Amino acid sequence: MFKVLILICAATVDHAACTPQNATDVVRGPLAHTIDQCIKESQSTLAQTSIAPEAGKQYMKVVCESQKTS
Repeated sequence: MFKVLILICAATVDHAACTPQNATDVVRGPLAHTIDQCIKESQSTLAQTSIAPEAGKQYMKVVCESQKTS
């Protein structure tokens, strides 16, 4: 299982350093079973929100965090 996170980070933050802790906005999506489903869920989740990066000042990063299942 993967947790879907959509991060909006400042353009001054290196892509690798963009995390939920320093993102200006974080949108949590539903759990996904595969990486492909995680990407699709992120697109679907983003389409349902009004959140968007400000051109030239921010960028969007999708994170698929692996979740341990019992």
